[in-house]
Amino acid sequence: VISIIERIELVEANILYRFLSNQNRISKEHPDFKRAYLINTILSMMILFFLFFTIIDIVAFKLYQASLINCTAFLTSSFFLYYFHKTDKVRFTAKATVAILALAILLVILQLSPKHDIFYWMVTLPPVAFFLLGRKFGYVVSIFFGGIVAAYYFIRYEHWDSELFGLEAASNISLAYLGLVLTIAFFESSRQDAFNDMAKDLEKRKLAEQTLKENEVRLYELNATKDKFFSIIAHDLRNPFNTIMGFSEILEDKIKSKDYGNTEKFASLIKDSSEQVMDLLTNLLEWSRLQTGKIQLRPEYFEIGSFINRIVNLFKDTAR
Repeated sequence: VISIIERIELVEANILYRFLSNQNRISKEHPDFKRAYLINTILSMMILFFLFFTIIDIVAFKLYQASLINCTAFLTSSFFLYYFHKTDKVRFTAKATVAILALAILLVILQLSPKHDIFYWMVTLPPVAFFLLGRKFGYVVSIFFGGIVAAYYFIRYEHWDSELFGLEAASNISLAYLGLVLTIAFFESSRQDAFNDMAKDLEKRKLAEQTLKENEVRLYELNATKDKFFSIIAHDLRNPFNTIMGFSEILEDKIKSKDYGNTEKFASLIKDSSEQVMDLLTNLLEWSRLQTGKIQLRPEYFEIGSFINRIVNLFKDTAR
């Protein structure tokens, strides 16, 4: 039984998500997913709300003109909900939703005021305007709508019964409306600041990850260069060491046999090979310091002939 209930709840959740996301066309990764979610929710609530008051105004209150307004708003909301699910036009439907709600509330106020505490319905507009249109246009719509209602009140209040709706009631509603607008504006501002901070943190994280990847690639390249360089150095060191070892053995044999001919020549060759080894080790040390940034690379011109002669001399003794 529990499994069946869980499956039913899962199916219901999937159906609801598909409805709120326009059959999965506006997914959670979509930048307007939150707004589309709100549009579907608010339009659905408006449809139920306007339908309920269309019926109740006729059956219970005999307010036929108010019922006509609610019926028109019901049909218009239904049309835009259908339109939104066909076109996925988020911004246009958001503006249309706010316009329908504002116009319906305004017409009902004009029709029924000051009876039935009808002015209290003003407070339903600012949250919808801020959530669907953003802070800037939410301010504009809320202040503009409040200004229209205030102007209507000051034009008509002399003809109303002060006990039914006087200046005190108007002040209370005005202050409550203003407080609601400021509260929602502060909430939207805080939410936007939090979103901006999250975006900055995400950007910093992306930059850190990119830097880490670049350093990883550079480290791989340096290791490859180092391995190649050491391979070359090992190969180049072998030649002068072979020369040193070979002539040292010859020199040792000649000394044992007391044959001192060409001794000076062999010693000179050993010295030259030792100097070549020292040059190679010095180059290796400078390369390692260059890789660690301890010295700066300063390119300069040099005589290529002498450099080639040094390379030839490095292998000349081995060739002999």
